[in-house]
Amino acid sequence: MKYIKLTLILFGLSFIVYPITSCSATDKNIKTVNKEYTRIEGLVERMGDDIFITVNPDCKCRKSYKVIGDKKEELKKVIGMFVEVEGYVKSFTPWNGEIEVKKIFLLER
Repeated sequence: MKYIKLTLILFGLSFIVYPITSCSATDKNIKTVNKEYTRIEGLVERMGDDIFITVNPDCKCRKSYKVIGDKKEELKKVIGMFVEVEGYVKSFTPWNGEIEVKKIFLLER
């Protein structure tokens, strides 16, 4: 009986740990230039008046950054396209943050 409980607990934990450990793709799309200045590759999305850069939009491990600053209007013109942006990042959780975009590079997909 002990082994059955232990097996069920370990099986349940695997569902918690798997999404955390299987998202290494996120790391290759986020490149830290220095402590706060970062390059992010993702999809430009709009929710209401806000613009977001979503890293790995098709994955459970996606991370969305709300765009702030002057470049927000420029990014509104490329909604639905993949871009690489540089700017100052402030992360709030493992799944979201803000970025003050300084440079925009369009990507071909």
